[in-house]
Amino acid sequence: VVDFDAQNKSVLIDGVPLDDSQFGVQNGITEISWSNYNMLEFPATVPDGCVFVLGDNRVLSLDSRFADVGMIDKRNILGKALIKVYPLNEISLAD
Repeated sequence: VVDFDAQNKSVLIDGVPLDDSQFGVQNGITEISWSNYNMLEFPATVPDGCVFVLGDNRVLSLDSRFADVGMIDKRNILGKALIKVYPLNEISLAD
């Protein structure tokens, strides 16, 4: 279940705040803001076989928070990460 803590501007996964810093993104920058796009209703359950995606530029990202994108079916994910390059001091082969 994905939700957002409006006060702390954080992502919640099953009620637990996500540590965005593990992805090279500053904590406390995610919110459901006003937009011309239709937002999903939160909390939202991610269906089996799907993923919820967020962009790293949370203020401007058109991502799974918006109905036009929504949950992504895993069958539509074609790429695979081979190398992790950010943060630069942690360059490594992807898990």
